[in-house]
Amino acid sequence: MKHIIWAALAMSGLSFPTYSQQSKAFEEEWLRSKDDHYAYYTFGGGSHRVNAQLSAHNNQIDFRLIWENEEYCSDEKLQTVTKGDVVGTVIFLVNNRKVTFAISCFDKKYVNLFPYSQSDEGKKYVLHTFDRSGGKPVKFVKQNVEASDTVYMIPSKGFSAFYDELTEATKKAL
Repeated sequence: MKHIIWAALAMSGLSFPTYSQQSKAFEEEWLRSKDDHYAYYTFGGGSHRVNAQLSAHNNQIDFRLIWENEEYCSDEKLQTVTKGDVVGTVIFLVNNRKVTFAISCFDKKYVNLFPYSQSDEGKKYVLHTFDRSGGKPVKFVKQNVEASDTVYMIPSKGFSAFYDELTEATKKAL
């Protein structure tokens, strides 16, 4: 199932950057959202931009990668999927460590990837990787058999301060 979903993403017009394009990360940093004090974002490099988001929901820290792909998300097979429902999983190597990500769509327009495991170990690893990266970009790689690998370089500059804020904001009330 996950190979079918990833193949559908590949065939739906999603562009996959070449390695030379992938190695150039946008020189940006994490920024605070204008609408939500505890939501932050940045953009990653490649032949198209990927939005990385960090926020607090239901006293938990949330991390996700988002990009626009209206063709994939408006697919007839996905019309029965409720907003945010997981439609499959895919494995990315995050700084060379395998992490399972769930795939969902929202607004029939945006592909949404987030670390997905019952124990939250994948999310903890991703957050810890950003937190200890020292301002260097974090690399996300999806290995592809029949095409070039998909690589996103997500900046980490400014991540730690926002992550510390969220860690405090999601603690139980005193």
